[in-house]
Amino acid sequence: MTVEEKLEIFWSENCLGKRGLVDSRWNKFIIGSLSFYLPNLSRKGYLLHDVNHLISGYGIDWLSEFEIAAWELASGGRKGFYLSWAYPVLGSLLGLIIIPKRTLAAFKKGSSQKNAHILSANRNILKMNFNELKQLSQKKSHL
Repeated sequence: MTVEEKLEIFWSENCLGKRGLVDSRWNKFIIGSLSFYLPNLSRKGYLLHDVNHLISGYGIDWLSEFEIAAWELASGGRKGFYLSWAYPVLGSLLGLIIIPKRTLAAFKKGSSQKNAHILSANRNILKMNFNELKQLSQKKSHL
């Protein structure tokens, strides 16, 4: 199964629509009963963030978003998507306050992996076999 096919299943299973929320101008972020709307600074960055959910295995609930933020930072950050660095930095900081053990565990997990932002630098990862991408993400060698 390709990464693109796996994404379509992910979006469907999580009731996110045909392309998830990739094309939306705003991203709704919910913490408990509070809702925040943050600008979608990069459609491709958002798409790669969703691929990171697949690679890392973290869900889409608000606590898992803190974990994936820490995982993204440790696994290479958002190289090439400079404006959107604010999200994993802010998410990691909030995670350290709200769920410190889980956030630190996610950072440790990410430190031995590469994320979709890094892996997409010189290849079209959407057309790759998902298992191959997952295997590539496990290596910390240079591209």
